[in-house]
Amino acid sequence: MNLLLRIEGEQEAYLRFARDFAVPFTNNQAERDLREVKLRRKVSGCLRTVKGLETFKAICSYLPTAARQERASLVVLREPFEGRVWISPLATG
Repeated sequence: MNLLLRIEGEQEAYLRFARDFAVPFTNNQAERDLREVKLRRKVSGCLRTVKGLETFKAICSYLPTAARQERASLVVLREPFEGRVWISPLATG
């Protein structure tokens, strides 16, 4: 019953994967992307500053996005220091 109540009014979103094959069937990718943050929290207990959290969050989202766009992690990490910043085509619309 709870599942039925959650789906009510959201059928389009829940079944989008059936009409648009670019939409993944599961949210496993999102869960895998969070694994690094969970591991960091488990090992150290926390991030010490807000600035540290923001930096960690930016890198943790930047690298998986680059990998999905078939960009090498080391290359996209080095480019900003060389005056070039890679921006995902998905982010630019």
